[in-house]
Amino acid sequence: MFLKPLRIGIDARFAESQGGGINRYIEELTKFILIRGDIPILISTKRLYFSQIEVKNIVIPDKFHWLIWEQVLLPLVLSYFHLDLFHAAGNWGIPIFYKGKSVLTLHDIIPETYPGYFAYSRLPKIAKILYHWRITNAIHLSSRVICTNTVIYNEISKYFNISREKVSIIPMGVNSEFFAKPSQDDNLILKKLEIIPPYIINHGGVDNRKNLTLLLQSFAKFSSEGKSANMQLVITGENKKIVRNLKKIADSLHIQDFVKFIGWVGIRELAVLLRNAK
Repeated sequence: MFLKPLRIGIDARFAESQGGGINRYIEELTKFILIRGDIPILISTKRLYFSQIEVKNIVIPDKFHWLIWEQVLLPLVLSYFHLDLFHAAGNWGIPIFYKGKSVLTLHDIIPETYPGYFAYSRLPKIAKILYHWRITNAIHLSSRVICTNTVIYNEISKYFNISREKVSIIPMGVNSEFFAKPSQDDNLILKKLEIIPPYIINHGGVDNRKNLTLLLQSFAKFSSEGKSANMQLVITGENKKIVRNLKKIADSLHIQDFVKFIGWVGIRELAVLLRNAK
């Protein structure tokens, strides 16, 4: 007996940036759905471009408020495709009026726990209420909740009513590139990135909540104590405004010659950077 392939819809809005952890989570998830012989259908607001796979991508332009997109337009598309499963892969996104089976992945609840997260919103109090509602709604409507580790689950359970029986703890996988042994190509990639060992790498992303100011201050202290031996600090990720401010801080700490902001990097480059770091 042959099993019918599952039609799995994925909210792929986080995959539009072509960088970042949830982007890679969605891309790798899609890849293995294809390997299983099932049919992934990715729904996004912009056309997606994955490096090694071709996949059905339904684009719903974000001409309206996200609430209209998520709660009105998205369920219409999901119903049209008669899905076996819908996966909200980035913390939220399960529409109230969608009656099919759904899975929610909760990577974190940083907006709930980080003070001042909504300070830059036009209406901070309303933005925070809507965020809490989106998470609460998604947890309630989902058939299953995936947390990427137990720490995340414990954090979520402090702020939201979530049953442990509904949760599956599924740790993140590791791309095969990271198991490759060092080679001559490593030197070529490091040279292209203008990085000279020894160096320390930070791959946590460029965002206010990442506390990169403290990282620069710590690196300056480390260097002033004579422990660096011409050590570089390499920071990946992109945010033009924040990087501009961080460069000013590096200048004021007199470490500008030893700090490199290299923007987004691909999987291969990242693997090289990690395995050659001090």
